[in-house]
Amino acid sequence: MTNKWVSFFIANEKFCANISDIKEVLPYQQANPFPGSDENTEGILSIRGEVITVLDGNKIFSCENIYAKNNIIVIEDQSNTLIGISINGIDEIIEFETVDIEKTSEQQNSLVLGTIHSNGQLYVVADLASLLAEQQGTSEDEQQVVVSNGQKGL
Repeated sequence: MTNKWVSFFIANEKFCANISDIKEVLPYQQANPFPGSDENTEGILSIRGEVITVLDGNKIFSCENIYAKNNIIVIEDQSNTLIGISINGIDEIIEFETVDIEKTSEQQNSLVLGTIHSNGQLYVVADLASLLAEQQGTSEDEQQVVVSNGQKGL
């Protein structure tokens, strides 16, 4: 059985993340900056009464981006902590097995599992579970990350 992955854009790069790692996808909203946040943090949002820290996808994945941000991918851990990642847009659902991910010896970003060729396209495979663990200062084994769509039927 193949795994389903959500593909998305940041700058001119196509990324994908396991669909089980995503709680929801929201339309982009400007986050409210807050003092003392790190350089990867855009700010915070209140969504349906819950506070979400929004991280800049451009900075996390080292992309030079001149395009408008259109969505925020929301991930959640077992303690219901929410984190959002700003992206340019959602693309499609693709299917492949994790064993098919090509790893490179030059990989410098710990949030990247490798690359995958699917439907004639090259995708960077993002590890959102590691991102959440890194932001929370916990190990990946302690995390359960979940994406959904602000629309029906993702």
